[in-house]
Amino acid sequence: MLWTQANPRAAERQELSGEQGLVLADDLDEAARQELGWGSHMLLTATSAATLLVYWRGRVLLRRGLIGDEHFEPGAICQRAMDRDTLISMVKTALFPGRGEFDAVLPDLPAVVVAPIGHDGIVIVGGWSERCFTRSDELWLTGWVERLRTTLDQTSPRPLDSLTST
Repeated sequence: MLWTQANPRAAERQELSGEQGLVLADDLDEAARQELGWGSHMLLTATSAATLLVYWRGRVLLRRGLIGDEHFEPGAICQRAMDRDTLISMVKTALFPGRGEFDAVLPDLPAVVVAPIGHDGIVIVGGWSERCFTRSDELWLTGWVERLRTTLDQTSPRPLDSLTST
């Protein structure tokens, strides 16, 4: 028999714990609030994203979608994404030994994409199922993160201890 096409089965959507919600840092200016609100809404409605977290300059600015209440600190995978300024996609988190760093975002996420906001932050997007994010989703996320970086750079000055004199 000759096959003319393959139709792979999509991974089944998993039941994830967490409450639907939106937590936004109180001290953001209107431009940053608008950008975070628009971009996170688009990712949650146009992709297979179940949860989204934005971490910028030492603090969480946004949690949206299914959210947990644990304190988040970037681990080795997030740090690698920021240091190399490159997107990291974990299509099946069960295969990654460092997956525990994302339990503070939402426990037992089947897929995670980490997009750096330069060296100062990250956007973490957790999916409903394994292999749920497409290359198109990753490109769109990368574009939005660049736009978000510009907005955050303009609206939140660097902390004094990170400034150097010339």
